Amino acid sequence: MSLYGSNQGLNTIGPRSNSRPDLSNYRGEVFVGGNGFPGEYHDGGGYGYSSTFTRSSMHGGGHGGQKTQMSMGGGGGRGGVVSAQSLQQRSVFLTNQCQEYLQNAKMILRSGGPPAESERLMGMALESMDQLKMCGMELQQLRVPNDVFRSLEQLQHMQASIQQQFGGGMGTRRKRGSVGSADGGRLFSDAMAWIAQQKRMIETAPFGDDSATIEKQISSHQKTHSSLQRSSEVDRARDDLNMRNDKYNLYTLEQEWDSLQKMSHSRLSQLRELQNIIEDVSRAIMWVNEREEEELVFDWGDKNIDNYIPKKQESYSRLMRDLEEKEKDLNKLKVKADGLLTSNHPAADKIEAYMDTLQTQWSWLLQITKCIHIHLKENAAYSQFFKEANETYTKLHKQHETICSKFPCDKNTPLESLAEMLKNLEKEKERIMENKRQVHSLVNKSKSIVRLKPRNPEDKSTSPVIVQALCDFKQDQKGILKGNEGILKDNSQRSKWLVTGPGGLDMLIPSVCLLIPPPNPLSIGLANKNEQYYEAIMGIWHQLYINIKSLISWQYCVKDINYINSLTLSMLSKMRPEEYRSIIKRLETHYSEFQRTSQGSELFGDDDKRNIQGHFDKAQNHYDTLIIQLPTYTGEVRQEVVQEVTEELRQDVRPDVRPDVRQDIRYDIRQDVKYDVRPEVKPEVKIPKPDTTKEVKYTEVIVTKAAPPTSKLSVALLSSLHDLRYRLQQAETDLTSHLHVPLGENSLHECSLHIQKLQLVHQDLDVMYDEYLRLRESILKQLEGIPPDSEQAKFLRAELEFINQKLGGLQGLYASYLQRLTALKGLLQSLLQAEDVIKVHEARLTEKETTSLDLNEIEHYRSTLKFSLLQTTIMVRESQSQYTEVIREKDNLLAKIKLLEQEKNRNQRIEDELNRIKASLEAELRNKQRLQDEKNSIVKELTCIKTQYELRDSQIKQLNTDRDRGDQERQSLKTQIEKLMLELRSVEERYKSRLMSSEKDVSELSIRRDTLEREIKRLQQRPDALSRQTQTDEKIPTIDPSKLVFDGVRRKVTAHQLCDCNIISKHTLEMLLKGKKTVEEVAVDIQVNLKGTGVVSGMTSSSHGKMPFTEAKNKKLLSPDSALLLLEAQAATGYMVDPTFNERMPVDTACSRGIVDTEDRDALLTAEAASTGFKDPFSGKVLSVGQACKQGRVSKDTAIRLLQAQESVGGIIDPVLGVFLPKDVALDRNLIDEDLYRALNKKPACYIDPASGEKISYSELRKQCTVEPVSGMLLLRGPDKALTFKGFRGEVTVDELIKSELLNETDLQQLNAGKLTGKEIEDKLKNYLYGTTCIAGIYDEANDRIMPFYQAMKEGLLMRGTTLELLEAQAASGFVVDPVNNIFLTVEEAAKRALIGKEFKNKLMSAERAVTGYIDPHTGNTISLFQAIEKEIIEKGHGIRLLEAQIAAGGIIDPKENHRIDVAVAYKRGYFDEEMNEILTYEGDDTKGFFDPNTKENLTYLQLKERCITDQKTGLILLPLKDKNKAQKTETTRTNVLRKRRVVIVDPDTGLEMSVREAYHRELIDYDTFLDLSEQECEWEEITIKGSDGSARLVIVDRKTGTQYDIQDCVERGIIEKLSLEEYRKGTLTLTQFADLITSKTSGTEMNITASNVDDMVTCSSPTQLAPSSPTVRKRFNSISITVSPPEMFDDHSPVGAIFDTETLEKITIPEAHRRNIVDTITAQRLLEAQACTGGIINPATGQRLSLKDSVHQGIIDESMASKLKPAQKALIGFEDVKTKRKMSAAEAVKETWLPYEAGQRFLEFQYLTGGLVEPGTGRRITIEEAIHRGWLDGQAAQKLQNTKNHPKNITCPKTKLKISYKDAMDSCMVEESNGMKMLQASSVSSKGISSPYNVSNPGSKSGSRAGSRTGSRSGSRRGSVDYSSSFSYSYTTTSSSFSNSSLS
Repeated sequence: MSLYGSNQGLNTIGPRSNSRPDLSNYRGEVFVGGNGFPGEYHDGGGYGYSSTFTRSSMHGGGHGGQKTQMSMGGGGGRGGVVSAQSLQQRSVFLTNQCQEYLQNAKMILRSGGPPAESERLMGMALESMDQLKMCGMELQQLRVPNDVFRSLEQLQHMQASIQQQFGGGMGTRRKRGSVGSADGGRLFSDAMAWIAQQKRMIETAPFGDDSATIEKQISSHQKTHSSLQRSSEVDRARDDLNMRNDKYNLYTLEQEWDSLQKMSHSRLSQLRELQNIIEDVSRAIMWVNEREEEELVFDWGDKNIDNYIPKKQESYSRLMRDLEEKEKDLNKLKVKADGLLTSNHPAADKIEAYMDTLQTQWSWLLQITKCIHIHLKENAAYSQFFKEANETYTKLHKQHETICSKFPCDKNTPLESLAEMLKNLEKEKERIMENKRQVHSLVNKSKSIVRLKPRNPEDKSTSPVIVQALCDFKQDQKGILKGNEGILKDNSQRSKWLVTGPGGLDMLIPSVCLLIPPPNPLSIGLANKNEQYYEAIMGIWHQLYINIKSLISWQYCVKDINYINSLTLSMLSKMRPEEYRSIIKRLETHYSEFQRTSQGSELFGDDDKRNIQGHFDKAQNHYDTLIIQLPTYTGEVRQEVVQEVTEELRQDVRPDVRPDVRQDIRYDIRQDVKYDVRPEVKPEVKIPKPDTTKEVKYTEVIVTKAAPPTSKLSVALLSSLHDLRYRLQQAETDLTSHLHVPLGENSLHECSLHIQKLQLVHQDLDVMYDEYLRLRESILKQLEGIPPDSEQAKFLRAELEFINQKLGGLQGLYASYLQRLTALKGLLQSLLQAEDVIKVHEARLTEKETTSLDLNEIEHYRSTLKFSLLQTTIMVRESQSQYTEVIREKDNLLAKIKLLEQEKNRNQRIEDELNRIKASLEAELRNKQRLQDEKNSIVKELTCIKTQYELRDSQIKQLNTDRDRGDQERQSLKTQIEKLMLELRSVEERYKSRLMSSEKDVSELSIRRDTLEREIKRLQQRPDALSRQTQTDEKIPTIDPSKLVFDGVRRKVTAHQLCDCNIISKHTLEMLLKGKKTVEEVAVDIQVNLKGTGVVSGMTSSSHGKMPFTEAKNKKLLSPDSALLLLEAQAATGYMVDPTFNERMPVDTACSRGIVDTEDRDALLTAEAASTGFKDPFSGKVLSVGQACKQGRVSKDTAIRLLQAQESVGGIIDPVLGVFLPKDVALDRNLIDEDLYRALNKKPACYIDPASGEKISYSELRKQCTVEPVSGMLLLRGPDKALTFKGFRGEVTVDELIKSELLNETDLQQLNAGKLTGKEIEDKLKNYLYGTTCIAGIYDEANDRIMPFYQAMKEGLLMRGTTLELLEAQAASGFVVDPVNNIFLTVEEAAKRALIGKEFKNKLMSAERAVTGYIDPHTGNTISLFQAIEKEIIEKGHGIRLLEAQIAAGGIIDPKENHRIDVAVAYKRGYFDEEMNEILTYEGDDTKGFFDPNTKENLTYLQLKERCITDQKTGLILLPLKDKNKAQKTETTRTNVLRKRRVVIVDPDTGLEMSVREAYHRELIDYDTFLDLSEQECEWEEITIKGSDGSARLVIVDRKTGTQYDIQDCVERGIIEKLSLEEYRKGTLTLTQFADLITSKTSGTEMNITASNVDDMVTCSSPTQLAPSSPTVRKRFNSISITVSPPEMFDDHSPVGAIFDTETLEKITIPEAHRRNIVDTITAQRLLEAQACTGGIINPATGQRLSLKDSVHQGIIDESMASKLKPAQKALIGFEDVKTKRKMSAAEAVKETWLPYEAGQRFLEFQYLTGGLVEPGTGRRITIEEAIHRGWLDGQAAQKLQNTKNHPKNITCPKTKLKISYKDAMDSCMVEESNGMKMLQASSVSSKGISSPYNVSNPGSKSGSRAGSRTGSRSGSRRGSVDYSSSFSYSYTTTSSSFSNSSLS
């Protein structure tokens, strides 16, 4: 019969418009997880149908469209106790028994035996048939094929025929006068036939398919039932039988009549039950259909999307609430239907069909809700995007209008207005830049927006529309799976769309199931439009900015030009030189600013620029003219003033003035002397009468101010100060006098005098500078007692500053003038030389006028003159050329200055462009990061899939193996069955023959019995009593069975029970009953079954003797987990054993005696129940461990472990009988199921070998035990020494590995628990213990062979020095390697095997001390290689080479402990320091101590290793020697070109050469120079890398820094041009030039700092301070420090630690988020509860987990919140039991009602999601299985915790404002890069377009502003990413904000 029934009428209730096709089309198979095809459908009940109405998969995906056959079987309806096999066996037994009874009755009838015996046998046969019928019904209920009913029918026919014979016999006897039944007669037969006919009519009556039909059937049957209350046929037969006194047939008739009445009544009840269940199911189906109809016709297009989204979200929430309520009703309906099916309702097929239809519709509705959820999410994002995009466009438009209308400017705009306009323009830029993030965000969002327009049938698209399935859907054998894509062909119907699905098949699919996925051209276009608009506005802003800046600079230029043109000599003479120099300097500055800002300005064309340049040149010329004329004008004015002053002084001299007054007067004059005399000022000066012998001359006199008060200062100091000032002014006058040198007749001499005077002035300046320093020191000392704000102090400080500036200026003037005068002197000398030559020749000419007139002489003289003229001409030309060269140099300098100005302008433009490019690059980097994160997730998924595939593949192989084994077993079974069939036939033959003989004997005995009966009747007076006597009634002496009792496991067992379970045979039982055997005798034979063969009792060792396992655990001889497993094995086999006294006892007794720990009591009681039985809480029955495992009371692994111990001891314990049974018997008795049976056959390793730590089975463990001779106890041999591991030259203990931080406490616990074996640790730490990855030998390519280094040297393949270096590296790394045989040897062993020569042995022994240690000659202690280098026991260069090889081969070796250690541990032990680390990590030529024989390069050992190959057979690293005769391939994966550039610095003191780094360490260069030279120093390498697909790419690498550049990538990104690449390939550009071209355009602003430990870390306020210091100057940066949180502080199971404010881009605490009103109160409390109950409140700043008290103290939470969180904290630390003072877990507190159920369930969910339930006191996380094992949870509570999809949604998402569970919150968190902290995103406005229900603005805040938000919180942040793998690395970037894209995505 079909699962859905055979009546097609059921289909009338299902189909409706807009629904799926007829459900009957899909009833042959189940399409799991699809559109309404039940996926979660079976619960393994006692019948073939099951359905679970649940929404657990509401937001999950389907099952991939997987097809699964609906299971028709179940676990047995009666508690699962009776198996199908036992029912079949019982049915066979009952059939045979019934046949036997009927055959015996038939034989008695034939032989004329007593009717009472025959009647008794017939009654027993009827009883057997009733039992057989029950077996058949049970087998039918279990859906097991059987022929029970056919056999029953045959037996009934046989019984009916015997009845007829029996009736005939009775009639004969009645005729003889006996009392008994006669033949029923015709009336009886008619009545029986009528009853049978009515029964058949009732049995074959149909059941209706709907309620109306059933109602008619009820009415019809009621009439039938009424008619059956009386029957004339039965009445006549009853009267007739009464008359005959035929009690037997009368009894039979009454039974049949009652049976008919019951059947009729049952039929009526069944009809009513069917009607009720169909009506209930129909109503439920109609309810589901109505909800489905509403959702199918809904339009998810873009029309009125802003209106329908909120309404639909509310409707969706209401629907989900209704579904939750309906789910409860449907589950009740399911229970009701299950009851009818369990009671074998005859219309079970119809009930199943209705329930199937309901389940199908329900599942389909759940699938629709998933689709609705996705539509709501995507459409809300669509609505929000377009709303934001339009708002952004409007905002940009307003800003565009503002910027165009608010900033008009031209050349007439005043300067003040321009300045104000520029200020406002910069503010406007900030407002414009606020849109930048929004614009970029919209561009990113636009790519993920779905398409809604095409959902409208009116929208016609020219291109195919792709749709995506949101759930699985199937139609007419055509299906589409979730995530599959198709092509939309017709969407004219709103509810159904015609789609071309996978495979090109067309199908009608409900539109709600389909989504039109991104990209959306509208959203992308709008986002790009906004981005272009934004860029255009920024372009307008830039243009306005350039225009205004150029106008401002132009205004300043014009102002300066006008002012300079208005200057006169009189005005200049009143100014100090610095004043009028500043005027021209200011003009030049403003003009250069104008030239820069006018580039690109729209207000200044080329004519304007030339015009302003002309005015600038005129102003400069005017200024130069005034400056040239100024000295002459000043001299004239000065002379006039001096004369006037002298005249006035002579008139005002009074001779009566005292000398001291004269001095004071002279002081008053000198203090204000200046050289720039102002003629209009007439000083009033009184001086003493001058000496008549001397003429007093005062040149530069002007009195401008009075002397300051000198009451507290020394008059001498003031005098000296003013005298110094006067001398400075005089020196300046002297210097300026050399500005213009008059060229007279003796100009050369005058020039020399000027130079001498300048030198004298310079000497005077030096003297004055020394005097200034002395005077300054004296004045500052005296100023210490004067207030700094006093007039005296201000005056003196001003004077000192003036003198200091004046001195500096005069020094500069001296150098300039001296240079000019020296050049002038040289020119004059040349001119004088030329003049002298001319004069000489002129004199000669005059002399020759009086000489002879000889023509030859004249001709000779003439030639001499020509020659002189030529020489003079040459000298003049040389002078002219020198002058021309000077002029040219001047012009060149001017041109260069202009070029520099232009370059400066161009750089400014480039800088602006770079800023724009930088912004775009930042966005690109974020995209790259997001893509990288996606790539990583995909790789992770692929790895997971690969792992699953490998696991599945191994399972398939195992299944194939099992299948083959099963085939073999089946074949052997088949053979055995054939043998058994043959034996059965022979037995049947023998049985038949014996039966025939027995029948003859019975016949004879019957005759004899009848004869005897007649004889006895005749002899006895009481025939009734005597008639029942036979001659066989003899008394056989037997023993009372209740006394036959044996001692089993923890209980007594009877002999009958032992016989029933086949432990003793029936023969043995009979002998026991007859007393032929005693209990003690039989007990010896079955001792294994009664007591077993003995469990492992304890442990013994030579040092401790016998001891229980708990004592061995306490003595560290046994791990705690291993001890618990062995104790559980004892409890599971019956008793706990005390090996000291050989006592057995229960667990409680062992606990009280201290043999086991109290903390192990619960686990041992569970194990003990494996022998005593588990009590079923529902039925009260005793369950075996296998049955308890089936019910989920015990985990499968635990059950297998306990059963294995029982089986190893003697067999599976039956807890009811208390005996050990073989596995097969236990399987037959349902003590274990097939799964456990197969698992035990595999003999899994469930226990731990204490010796090796490896897994082992219990039987193998028993084999390793020793047997105590006296007691026979099995004892494990304990270890006599601690576990050690092989090191380089000795053993290494576990404690040493922990001290060296190679193992942690967790590893130790796992080792003790047996989860880690010694071999696993040794394999894990192989490289640390004795492994080495040094270069093992040579691979000779020419001869294709591997050879040791020494052999290669002897054959001439390696040089001697190279061989020694490589062998020393091996010896220093641990061993000398034989690469041929893969053997590692000491130096001594290698010398014996001739792997090394004698000439190398001593040197290699010395190198080997790097492993064994050096001896300190002073202390005799063993020291490391580094310490030997420090103490100069070994030469430093040689030692560094050995140390580098040691580190490259695996790490630093601790010679004392014989193993490698990490760098951090080496620091602590003094085996390494930072300076040595820097030396080794610096890959300069100075550290390259190894030679590459192929390329003849010096390399570091690590670089040489990188060029090696790995032997595939041995895994050794081999140095390949290239075949020199073989042409190398052109395409190679190694170096093609290598170019080096090295910078060498010479120490000026010693003349030694050194590297850049050494110079920096010796403080010969500063850090900036170090950086500059380091960038210039490089080692470029060109590499061609070939991919796996054959593709090749060209890469250049700086081998000093590791920096790589992909050439093709640089070309594509525009960093270099293709032309440059072609020039490099042609050879026009060298590799270094080409690399410089790339690096000059890719240098970034990012700075990295690395350090070896945390102490070197620094925190800086700005990136410019991040200059790493050298080892010698690092101490100078005392003010710089770094505080960092170690990374990996949190893992995937950590709770939500902080809130990330998406609007301010801040990480904040949860209470702070609550104060900002972006997280509601309930959510904040729930998140904090999750922290408190899983480890403590998290401080987001440091990552610390704090108690509530500390959290309040640090201000993270307040007191009120702390009081609310106290129960959550108790869930972590434990609830104290008042009586026992024991700490209870949260689960126990809930069970004991110490904690409310809701809060407790919430805390348990938090703990489970973050790693497991917390054990109080220890804080250890335990699994669900362990919690069940401890009794914290029952199966239902555990399932509730594990079903995370059904966790309550008790928090509100701070971002979407939707209700979510804590699991959802954890999944949606961002993860901080530095420490893995989870941050939940939050905002004031929902990202789903839903306004926050708790976002209430503060009074007075602006509309839309967020309450509590802090101003300025959006400032730029600086993030650092930390890598703690081997060293600490910090990367500081200068971006305005930085956070992880992977978290946001």
